Amino acid sequence: MNESHELETAAELLLGHVLPKPGTLVLDADGLEFIADEGAMHERLAWGELAQVRCDIFRGRIRSIEFHDATGRVTLYAADDGVGVLRAIAAHAGRDKIVSINDEAMQAPSLLNRLRAWRGGSTTHTNA
Repeated sequence: MNESHELETAAELLLGHVLPKPGTLVLDADGLEFIADEGAMHERLAWGELAQVRCDIFRGRIRSIEFHDATGRVTLYAADDGVGVLRAIAAHAGRDKIVSINDEAMQAPSLLNRLRAWRGGSTTHTNA
């Protein structure tokens, strides 16, 4: 995998969604591969195994990218060239697999509305 790659960017694999593991994210026609800077850690994912890609976008910058594979495994990355990574994913796996976390949040009810529904549906505020 990755004999001739089309994109190589510095990235951090967020283990347990908290601890960063710096390395390089390499994308080619077969899939993507993360190679850690230290240690013998390699993460590989073929395009055919990719079920969904969730990205967190803030002010035009890609904060993080989550890769969900067919088995339900999720890997979270923060890449320097997040836009390039998403373009490569769209070209190889299809744009329909990319989902913005922010768009999902906008469609869901707000925290205040969820609390009101949990409390019993009161939507008016009265002062006694």
